[in-house]
Amino acid sequence: MAISKKISETLGRASWIRKMFEEGARLKSDGLGPVYDFSLGNPDLEPPAEFRERLFSVIGDDAPGKHKYMANVGYPETRQAVADSLQREHDLPFTADSVIMTVGAGGGINTVLKAILDDGDEVICLTPYFV
Repeated sequence: MAISKKISETLGRASWIRKMFEEGARLKSDGLGPVYDFSLGNPDLEPPAEFRERLFSVIGDDAPGKHKYMANVGYPETRQAVADSLQREHDLPFTADSVIMTVGAGGGINTVLKAILDDGDEVICLTPYFV
């Protein structure tokens, strides 16, 4: 089934990283030799059994609030666990308030740049760089 012209145009304006991902998928499906997709950090292997077991146990947990939307900065207990790990590793006083969880590198880079840059600041990017 063909997708609408509007959706096709929107997909055509997607980020370069998405375009690279889609092109890699097309080349792979066409059987054009080995294709190694480094665009989105998608693993080429299935997750280990331990991960799947843990995932299913979390899905099956029906504790109140377990499956609600999280705050923009991430789940407090996850942020605290990361802070505890960083504190042990670096012997510095990290707290959950020192940690923000993001979805992927792009979200993290966006958060950091918004925190340190002011309107009108110039940013110089060396190549090669992440799209």
